[in-house]
Order: sequence, then C-alpha cells, then structure tokens
Amino acid sequence: MERELLYRLAESVAKVAHNAAGPPPYFDHEAGWQIGPVARRIAATAQAPHRIEVLLGPAD
Repeated sequence: MERELLYRLAESVAKVAHNAAGPPPYFDHEAGWQIGPVARRIAATAQAPHRIEVLLGPAD
C-alpha cells in the first residue's frame, strides 16, 4: 500500500513538472491537487508519522 502511494505521489509531481516545463499540451491539469492528499496518506502510514505531521499538519 505504501509503495503504491509513493508511486502516485511521484506520478503527480512528474505531471506538475511536465506542465510547468513548457507549452501545451498539458498532461493533467488536476495533478497538483492530488499531491497534498496523497502526501497526507503517506504520512498517516509512515513509521514515524509525527515527523511528517509536523511538516504537513495533522491528517484528517
């Protein structure tokens, strides 16, 4: 599960980087909005969630 979340986070970051790198066609306009929720899910399942939670805020 955690590995899948990491892949989803990496994919979203790559899409945002692709969109920022140059002119259209854009890959996915909504990718940036997926980064935060996926990062929070990773924080909730991490072995040291308190360290990540300080950076991201508490997971809901």
